[in-house]
Amino acid sequence: MDHRNDPRTYLAISEAPRTGQAPQWRQKVRRETLARWLDARTKAFAEWQHQFGSAADWDVSIDSLDKLEAVIRQVAAGPEELLEDKANADFLEGAAWYFGEVLRRRHPDHVRWGYERHYHPEPCLLGWFETIPAEHLATVYTKDGGVLRQRYERIRAHQEARTG
Repeated sequence: MDHRNDPRTYLAISEAPRTGQAPQWRQKVRRETLARWLDARTKAFAEWQHQFGSAADWDVSIDSLDKLEAVIRQVAAGPEELLEDKANADFLEGAAWYFGEVLRRRHPDHVRWGYERHYHPEPCLLGWFETIPAEHLATVYTKDGGVLRQRYERIRAHQEARTG
């Protein structure tokens, strides 16, 4: 398996020393929590994929973000329903993981999954940008389409500006 496509390769509580760094036991709990979440999402992906389309629809490409937006709009009428209705919890977890994987796989050397409970109670992407995928999913209701693709393009442009 190509390690760049394995989310467990990028489990991270930052390895760099930080001021006020959490005790080792807390870092271990965070890593274990994230590992369980990533493992559960990876295992559930085939069923999620089948429930909301086909394997061809969910190829972790930038183009698949348009399909993701369409499905989000079918599942929930608005951002509150998407984020807060417990009936949508499994869909939201799968969609957040999928969106995060699309972003992470485009930049595997610079972006990794992380879990910073004090920052947010859900896994997030860390690296040269930090983002909480579930929150971005709710933004699809702000325009008629292309919102997630535009988010990716902003991230890509930011990366290109940083690297020259």
